Amino acid sequence: MDPIARPAGQAVPVRDSGGRVARAPARTRLDATKAAIKAFVGRRIDDRIGVVVFSDNAYVISPLTFDHRYVVRYIDMVDNQILRGEGMTAIGEGLALSNYLLARQAAVPGRRNKVVVVFTDGENNIGRDPLDVLAESDASGVRVHMIGVDLEEEIKKKPQVQALLRAVERYGGRYFTADTSRQLDAASRAIDAIEKGVLVRQTRQHDAPVFQWFAVPALICFALGFALRAVPAFIDQT
Repeated sequence: MDPIARPAGQAVPVRDSGGRVARAPARTRLDATKAAIKAFVGRRIDDRIGVVVFSDNAYVISPLTFDHRYVVRYIDMVDNQILRGEGMTAIGEGLALSNYLLARQAAVPGRRNKVVVVFTDGENNIGRDPLDVLAESDASGVRVHMIGVDLEEEIKKKPQVQALLRAVERYGGRYFTADTSRQLDAASRAIDAIEKGVLVRQTRQHDAPVFQWFAVPALICFALGFALRAVPAFIDQT
C-alpha cells in the first residue's frame, strides 16, 4: 500500500443553516484506497490479513491476524504524515517485506493460498527491482495482484511499468486500473472473487476397538440377574 493523498474527486457543495455554501473536504486517493482495503478485509472473513505500507522503505503496519477489527483500526491510522520525509515509491521493497511476512507467519508452507495485493499510484523508483521480487514471490507460492490507483497516462506507458504489469499477469496475478473510487471498489471485489480461499476439512478415523463400551454394561446386567435370583422374592417360579 502506497500512502497517497491527492484528491480523488470534486467536493460536493453543501449549504449551511445560514444559506452559505460550505464545501466538504475533497476525498483523497488515500481515503478511497483505505475504504477499498477495509471493504476487502471485511469480505475475507476466514483469512489472516496483514498490512504493509511503503514509500522510500517498507514497514509492517499490522502482522497477519484473524482480528480484522485490529487491522481496520491500523488502516485508519495510515495518513499522509505516516511516512513524512519520504516521497519515493518502493514497490519492490513493499512486496519483498510482504513475502517475508508471509514466509514467517504462514501456517502451512508451500500452500498456494498466499496472496499479496499491491495498491500504488506511482512507478517503482527506488529500492529493489519489483520484477526480481515478483519472481521470488512466485517461487515461494505467493500470488501477487496489483491495483494502479489513478495512475497518470505517461506513467502507464513507460516500458518498465508495462514490463511490471506483464510480469504480474505472467505469474498468475491480475492488474487493475482504478481511476475512480468506483473502479477501485470494483477491483477490490474482483480480487475477492478470484481468491475464494481454501476450505480445509479433516476427517478422523478411530480404529481402536470399542467392544468394552457394550461388554462391561452387559456383564453388570448379567451379574445383577444372578444376584436377584438369590433373593426369594425374585426367584423364577416357571
